[in-house]
Amino acid sequence: MASIKDVAKLADVSVGSVSKYLNGGKLKAKTTLAIEQAIQALNYEKNEYAMGLRTNRTHTIALIVPTIWHPFFSELAFHIETELRHYQSKLILCNTQNNYENEIAYISMARQNKVDGLIALTYSNVDEYISSALPIVSIDRYFSEKIPTIMSDNFAGGGLAAEKLIQAGATKLAFIGYGSIYDNSTRDRYRGFQAYCQTQGLETEIIYYEGHHHEFNEKLPELVQ
Repeated sequence: MASIKDVAKLADVSVGSVSKYLNGGKLKAKTTLAIEQAIQALNYEKNEYAMGLRTNRTHTIALIVPTIWHPFFSELAFHIETELRHYQSKLILCNTQNNYENEIAYISMARQNKVDGLIALTYSNVDEYISSALPIVSIDRYFSEKIPTIMSDNFAGGGLAAEKLIQAGATKLAFIGYGSIYDNSTRDRYRGFQAYCQTQGLETEIIYYEGHHHEFNEKLPELVQ
C-alpha cells in the first residue's frame, strides 16, 4: 500500500506539500497536478486513522441508543448518519441493549478522544460520567451538568395521542407503556395522556411500568390480566 512518502517521491515534491494537499491547503497549480497524478498512479488512499492522530480528529460521531430493534431508534440513526455525511463525518452506532456497563464503555470511548463527539439517548444512571467537558449532545434527557439537550414536548405528545384516538371514534382509551426508573421526559407522555383524559372525563385503562424494557416485556402478560 502506497504511503505519503511514495506520493511525494513520485511527484518530486516534499512530504509537507503532499500533506498540505491532503488537508485542503493551497499549492501551486504545477505542484497540485504532480501530486494528483502521483496519487492516481499509485492508487494512494489517505490513511484517516493516521491523519486523526496528527490532527486529534477522527471525523467520527458515536450515537448511543438503547436498542436498534426499536423502529424509532433505527430511523433516528438513519437520519443522523445521513446528516453527518454532509460534514464528511462517519457514524459509529453504539447499541447498548439497555445495558449500563455498555453505556459506560461507550462514554469512556468519547472521554478518551476516540471519537469527535457523542450523541446520547440513554435512560440509565450515567449522570456521574457525563461532563460538560465532553463533546456530547443528549436527546430527551437532562443531566446535572449543563450540556446541549434536544427535547421533544412529550407531555403535549401524550395528550395529542389521546385526542387523535377520540377523533378516530374511540370511546375507552388505554395507555400501555413503560418509563425509565429515573425521572426524565419519557414519563411525560404518560402524564400528558393522563392529564388530557382527566380533563375530558374519559374512561381509561392504564398499563404502565417503570423499569427496564426487558422487565416490562416479562411483566406485560401479568399487567394486562
